[in-house]
Amino acid sequence: MRRFLSHPWLFRWTVPIVVLALSMAVSFGVLRLRSASPTVDESALEVVAVESGPMICRVHGLGTLVPEDVRWLSFTSTPTYKMARFAWT
Repeated sequence: MRRFLSHPWLFRWTVPIVVLALSMAVSFGVLRLRSASPTVDESALEVVAVESGPMICRVHGLGTLVPEDVRWLSFTSTPTYKMARFAWT
């Protein structure tokens, strides 16, 4: 060890080269990693056949619905209004 320290140029170049080589090896190893696939218990899944029909969306909760974005449309002609009825079940 004393002989190694007696040559300051050797110590000055060896340590940075070793550190650079180790950091490149770690970087290459990290780049080769793949993301882990998410895991789900098979009992939590419900596998059924796709059916066509009405899509029913029932939402129960507290609070009010607030739009995220309001878009104002201007028309050059007179709009017509039709009454639409919605039934809550």
